[in-house]
Amino acid sequence: MTPEVRVLLAGMSTVNSELSRYILRCLDVQNGLTEAGFSTEREGALGRQMVGLGEALQALAGERRQTADGTASPSADCKDHLESEMPQP
Repeated sequence: MTPEVRVLLAGMSTVNSELSRYILRCLDVQNGLTEAGFSTEREGALGRQMVGLGEALQALAGERRQTADGTASPSADCKDHLESEMPQP
């Protein structure tokens, strides 16, 4: 496993945890269990992180496709597509 893939998987794990919190908080608000959802800053950070991971995954897939075709050697850096750390709750 390359360092780029490790970074991508770590980012996915972080986003998965934050997305789970976001979904549960939305359900709690909808069911009247709490009044406060995510702050707009935290919600925006989650969205940016998801976009960054999507771009990194697309770059990795493109790299793997080119390598499989024999048209390029693996060199894309997924970290270029990842945002900074997500704010913690």
